[in-house]
This record gives sequence, structure tokens and C-alpha cells, in this order.
Amino acid sequence: MKKHGLTIISTLGFLILLTSPLFSGGRQNHDHRSHALENLRIEDPWIRPAPQAGGTSAGYAQITNSGTSPDRLIHVHTTISSMVELHTHIMEGGLARMRQVAGIDLAPGTTTELKPGGLHIMFMGLSAPLSDGDEVELTLVFEQAGEITMTVPVRNPPDRQGHHH
Repeated sequence: MKKHGLTIISTLGFLILLTSPLFSGGRQNHDHRSHALENLRIEDPWIRPAPQAGGTSAGYAQITNSGTSPDRLIHVHTTISSMVELHTHIMEGGLARMRQVAGIDLAPGTTTELKPGGLHIMFMGLSAPLSDGDEVELTLVFEQAGEITMTVPVRNPPDRQGHHH
């Protein structure tokens, strides 16, 4: 009886070890809401759906620099498009127009919002359509902090959630 009890405890302990994050080969739930690199936190990243290959889409997030030094988003790598640029919107002749920027400044102690109608990541020459619910791998490259690779969801803009166009 004692031997049987030890076997159950040993088996239970082994199962607990197998299911713990330390022994599960790094498997974790995909939490798209927040990613961190050094003093930078990237929160709520998302990409707008695009109906056809060859078209364009845009990516958004909030990037908080909790450090004491400035940093800068200088590039984004991905396989979903042939070209990626960092963009802003400017008013020109009473019209809002997109313009490429060399980088997106991240002042210390601030949150910079990449959002529709403002700073954003532009994906051009999409290799395939992007549908609500898809996931895309992106690598964000920062001047000081380096690179962070993350899986980002494709979803409709917050004001259009659940609506199809």
C-alpha cells in the first residue's frame, strides 16, 4: 500500500513538472496584448484586414518607453508584404495625406500611439489577403533596444468590430 501511494505521488509530481512552463518547451498562451523589450512595452498591436494580395494594410500599437533614454522604431520586418514603411498623416492643402518617416521617436516616460489617422506601420505589396482572425509575425527594430519578434492579430478597427465591409 505504501509503495502504491508513493507511485501515485511520484506520477502526480512528474505530471505537474511536465505541464509547468519550465518543462513545456516554452509553450505559452499567445497573448497579443503586450510585449516587452528592455524599457519598451508594445501593447495591443493589431493589423487591419486587407481583401486582396498585392494590396496594402496598416499596423498599429501603443509603445511605452519607461526608460530614461529616448529610443526610436526604425524598421519592421515581415514576410506578409514586399515593402514595409513607417508613416504619419499630415495635413496638406486641407487634406490628410500619408507620408513616410525615417523613424518613430519614443521619448522617455511616454507612450506613443500608432493609430488610424496618425503614426502607423504601412504594409505594401501584400503576399496574400489578410482576414479578421489571422495572425502575422512581425519583427520591430528599435535604434537602442534592438529587435522584438511578435505574433500580431489581424482585426477590424475598434469602431468596426464585428462589422464586415
